[in-house]
Amino acid sequence: MPLYLITTVIDDDESLSALQQSDPWCSKLLMTITSENSDLQQHYQLKEGVLNLYSDTETELRYRLCVPYVLRHQILESYHDDIISGHVGLTKTYHKIKLKYFWPKLRKHVKHYIASCASCQSRKNQCRKPIGNLQSIRPGNIYEMVGIDVLGRFPKSHKGNRYIIVCTDYASRYAETMACEVANAETMCEFFLRQIVLRHGAPSFIISDR
Repeated sequence: MPLYLITTVIDDDESLSALQQSDPWCSKLLMTITSENSDLQQHYQLKEGVLNLYSDTETELRYRLCVPYVLRHQILESYHDDIISGHVGLTKTYHKIKLKYFWPKLRKHVKHYIASCASCQSRKNQCRKPIGNLQSIRPGNIYEMVGIDVLGRFPKSHKGNRYIIVCTDYASRYAETMACEVANAETMCEFFLRQIVLRHGAPSFIISDR
C-alpha cells in the first residue's frame, strides 16, 4: 500500500487523538503524563493534542508519533511492501519507521512482519510443508471484502464529534475513517455510500459485528 494512503488518519489530529484515547497503551500513557510529577513527561508530550515520544539532544529535537494498535499494520505494510520501499530487510525497514513512529517492541514487530511476508519468503525458495485445508478466506481484489466498525463514545471534540466510523479493506488493509456526532444507521449508510461505494466501488462482502 502506498505511503500516502495512511495519511488519511495520521494527518487528521482529531481522529488520531481519538484513536489514541481508545488504545490501551496510548490511553495509559496519556493518563500518566497528565498526572503531576510523572517522570514520563520528560519523554512523552502532547503535540497539537496528539501523543508523541519526545527527544531533545544537542543534535536534534524530534517528535515520534505514538501509534495505536489499529494503525500499526498499515505502517508496517507501507514501509515494507510499498513499491518504493521494495521489500527491504529488517534493519532498513525498522530504521525508516522509527524515524517517525514509536510503539512498544517495534523492532520485534517489524521482524515478525517481514518473516511473514509472502513475497520475501517466496524469494528464499525454502521447502515448506503442504498447506492444510483450513485457511482464512482472503479477498482476491481491493475492496472486495471490507469490515466496518464504530469507535467511541469519546469525549466531545471541538467540532462536536464523539465517534469514529472505520471501514477497513481486507485486501490492502487501508482504512477509511470519519468522525461524527452520532453513529446511527443513517450516518453509517451515508459514510459507506460516499467514502466507500462512490470512491472504491461496492464490496462483495461486508463484515460487521453490529
